Amino acid sequence: MKKYVKPIVLANEELAEGVYACSGSNGHHGHGCYTTDWHIHQVEECGRKDYRIQVNAHHRANHTRCEQTAYFMFSCAVEFVSSRSGCYVSGSGTNTIVVKYRYHQNPTDEIGLGDLIVKCDVAPTVMDVKVVD
Repeated sequence: MKKYVKPIVLANEELAEGVYACSGSNGHHGHGCYTTDWHIHQVEECGRKDYRIQVNAHHRANHTRCEQTAYFMFSCAVEFVSSRSGCYVSGSGTNTIVVKYRYHQNPTDEIGLGDLIVKCDVAPTVMDVKVVD
């Protein structure tokens, strides 16, 4: 019988380059009573380093709430610029931006969270969006 060796995760900037090839692609993930989808619909051009991301949350549950928190996970550190309908909480300059929304959701609801605008020196990829109520 072989001895178990715990795996180790190492960060390596040189290996992360391939992640950027998918920038702007649609994502779709589920967490708890929400599933989310997103797409980067405006990318950098002419030296402008901001990216606009449309995010939609789909609520499927037996409850209602009036406040949601969204966690945006990126492939690289991004700087928060603005959110059309949300209020910035934390994370600017990191891989995870946290934004609060105040939307009265029904048990089954489609919430267009509007644009999230971030700045970055390289094209970021949205790795995941988690919305919780």
